[in-house]
Amino acid sequence: MEVWHGADFELSRHAYVYFDREGKSLMNEIKQYIEENLFKTLYVLHPEYSISGKLNEQAYRDIKELGTQVIINVDRNVLSDLFMAIKNGCFDACKNRKETTAFLLWIIKNNFGLSPYDAIKEQAFIEVHNKSGNKEIDLFNFFFDYVTPDVIIHAFYEENVRFQSRTFQDASEEENYDFLPDNADFLFLYASILHLVFELRSDKLYDEQFESMVKWYFEECLISQVGLTYCILLFTKDGITRPHNYMNKNNKKVIHGCKNEAMDIYYFQEIDPRRYQSDKYTFLVATHDSVMRDVFENAFDFTGMSSKDDFLIKLCSYAPEVKRNKYIEIVLRESHNHKKTKVNSYNAYDIARKLCDQEEVRLMKLLENR
Repeated sequence: MEVWHGADFELSRHAYVYFDREGKSLMNEIKQYIEENLFKTLYVLHPEYSISGKLNEQAYRDIKELGTQVIINVDRNVLSDLFMAIKNGCFDACKNRKETTAFLLWIIKNNFGLSPYDAIKEQAFIEVHNKSGNKEIDLFNFFFDYVTPDVIIHAFYEENVRFQSRTFQDASEEENYDFLPDNADFLFLYASILHLVFELRSDKLYDEQFESMVKWYFEECLISQVGLTYCILLFTKDGITRPHNYMNKNNKKVIHGCKNEAMDIYYFQEIDPRRYQSDKYTFLVATHDSVMRDVFENAFDFTGMSSKDDFLIKLCSYAPEVKRNKYIEIVLRESHNHKKTKVNSYNAYDIARKLCDQEEVRLMKLLENR
């Protein structure tokens, strides 16, 4: 897990309080919006404290008692909205002005950090160079250097509140950060999405695609809790969208789509406290993606379960009744036949890289013969 401290400033440093004509603090309206509206379309997720996307009061207290630095990782769609504001010098350019400003004020009020690292890395992977990533870091830092909380408060209530802007073209190209190195965790996810698209683009029947995908996952891949959940739910649950651009006629865009989907899963996998120094940090993810919120909740909600089999049965239980028992049988069979892979910290990258190369070749060969 890459630790990026990101935005870190306190509301108390900018002691502006707004009042309406009756002398009532306007901060009350912001508080009400956060409590009642903010998390209806913006989900803040954590595998223990917020599996459904909204932190309740007990979760707030539990996180505060940890004494760790709380960092909110934003995914690409949330970061893109912030960039629209930065480039235009106005929050009106965002999809939802009140949502964006309330989200920032919620972070400031709770003294949370805000990290754009993984979201910027996602775009850098597609561009295959560091130029875009470093320009976006410059835009991000520029915003928090020049836009103070009083401006954000003002923009929550009123349209056309202006602040100093900076365009992508004007951002610094100085390469202070390298976003391109991948890692074994991402590569195993990427390999699984490549194979998923291979199955979806094949001429096999739907049930055959499901069986082949599950068999491959348990035989070939290092199992990711979130990745496996996505791959099973895609076949069993209505509303789970398929990988980006998987049917595109441009083969390069199909591959890019696989990387995007792998990064979407990577965001949520990497906030598992077992993957970072949880005695120092607590990571959460902010996203508008209701599909990934659904996947995340299914991946980490173990209510009423006492075994791995119970978890896998739950994932298959969304399938139509006529297919449900067949899918459960397939998944449990492959799970029970699964042999522990000989992957460790020394060989994980090489194994994952080799698997990705194999799956890229396999998928491209299929696509080129279409």
